[in-house]
Amino acid sequence: MGWGDELMAAGEAQAKAGERHIKIAILDTSGNPRWHDAWENHPLIARPGQAYQDSITNGPGARGYVDRLTTRAWIWRKYKPIPAKMYFSEAEKKFAESVGSDFVVIEPSLKGKKESINRDWGWDRWQTLVHLMPEIQWVQLGPEDTKALDGARRIQTDTPRLMAAALSKARAFVSPEGGMHHTAAAVGVPGVVIHGHFNSAWVTGYPNMIHISTQELGCGSRIFCQACRDAMERITPHAVATSLNLILDREHARPCDA
Repeated sequence: MGWGDELMAAGEAQAKAGERHIKIAILDTSGNPRWHDAWENHPLIARPGQAYQDSITNGPGARGYVDRLTTRAWIWRKYKPIPAKMYFSEAEKKFAESVGSDFVVIEPSLKGKKESINRDWGWDRWQTLVHLMPEIQWVQLGPEDTKALDGARRIQTDTPRLMAAALSKARAFVSPEGGMHHTAAAVGVPGVVIHGHFNSAWVTGYPNMIHISTQELGCGSRIFCQACRDAMERITPHAVATSLNLILDREHARPCDA
């Protein structure tokens, strides 16, 4: 849990504000206002110490999509995340302009958590996907030491905000469920999200994305799970390529803005 959670918190704060244009505080479980880099420049979210007119509780131990946590698993609940809005600084906008456009972001990496083994599609499958679609301008975002896929251009993004700024210029993305797909929702980029059996579109799904998951909420296992491994192995690079083409065709068919 991390960056993506804070974007979901921002979405909840926006919904709370509605059309009232008031300041919303995001509180921890002790009732104290919190702050996170994901909310920088957001006009509706109050910094600690600022006056606010309403609040939500969202933070560690209080996430909308988590029913409870056990020693072995996250127990999910049905949840509809609201796309956050990100407000970039002038420097971040300038960086975004420098990366170009008409590319597709691919994110094969996961955090080094024990449970990540249940969310790992496998490096070879990611590499095969790139090779299956050589006509695409593939881009990987991340810090300098990010492991690189053959056939993908690397754009160095040393912070999540710079990653978001660069992602905002993409046609689409492909990634595991996590920070990347929440960021894509925040910057309005469609894509393909690989959940497998760990969690599902019922938990963290957005409507402008194709979510590849089981029909259940997902097991949320924090230890190795054979069902998660089996589910990932059933997801072929060809199937992901087909889903991505559906996204790209949909974007191509959109009418131009007047």
